Amino acid sequence: MTHSVAFDFKLSRRVGWGGEGISDLQRHFKSVCDRIAASPVVDRVEVHVDLEDASLVLKLTVRDDSNVKAEAIARLELGRAIRESGAEHVGLLSVAEEFHCRPVVNAWAGLRTPKWRHRGFTPGQPLAEV
Repeated sequence: MTHSVAFDFKLSRRVGWGGEGISDLQRHFKSVCDRIAASPVVDRVEVHVDLEDASLVLKLTVRDDSNVKAEAIARLELGRAIRESGAEHVGLLSVAEEFHCRPVVNAWAGLRTPKWRHRGFTPGQPLAEV
């Protein structure tokens, strides 16, 4: 069975996204979305981006028997994709888990490292098998 889970994020960094930074933001969004879409447990990714606000909503369709497990898997896979893209996340995982999470690759200079702030979560509904 598949479940849909949506996450709402605001992205920030110490050096703003203005000017040429907007292309950095676009490339970074694409990198994270490509990584999460490549996950073997994620069937579908829908992305709604607001470049002016540096925010996005990601809706993931994940295969698992229960909605709770699907949410946990989505959080772990999304966190991995964010870190592998050289960014940090806040509020996506538990405090203890996030304490140990650091970007896998420091692709950005310190002041330019994107920080994903989790603003909201919409638990998914089971989706019919296709």
